[in-house]
Amino acid sequence: DETEIYGCQNITRTGSYTLMQNISSTGTCMEILSDDVVFDGNGYKIHYGNTTGNIGISVNNSNVLIENCTVIGASDAGIYVGQSHNIIVRKNLVYQNVAGIEIENSSFADVYENETYENTAGILVP
Repeated sequence: DETEIYGCQNITRTGSYTLMQNISSTGTCMEILSDDVVFDGNGYKIHYGNTTGNIGISVNNSNVLIENCTVIGASDAGIYVGQSHNIIVRKNLVYQNVAGIEIENSSFADVYENETYENTAGILVP
C-alpha cells in the first residue's frame, strides 16, 4: 500500500508514503512516528521562509528509508534522524538549512548519494 502525501503531516502508520507536490512549511513538516516506513519525496520540495525552529523531515524510529527529497531553508535540520535504528537517507537534496542532514544517537544509519550545499553544516554525525 502506498499513501500519497499532499501536505505536512505526522506519519503514524507503517507503510510507503510519496510526496505528490511542493510544500511550504513554517514548522516541522514531516514527522515519522512509526517503524517500517518508506518516505519518497518524489523530487518535490519542502520549502521554508523566514521561520525558526523547524525541521523538514524528522525521524525517531526503526527501519525507515528517506529518499528523493528536497528540503530548503529549514532553521534547524533539513533531515533529522535521532534515537533511531536501521535508517537509510539517500538521494536527497538539502540546501540553505542550518544543518543539511543530522544523524545523532542512532545505530546502523546509512547516509549516501545525497547532495548538500549552502547549509551552515552539511552532514552532521556527532
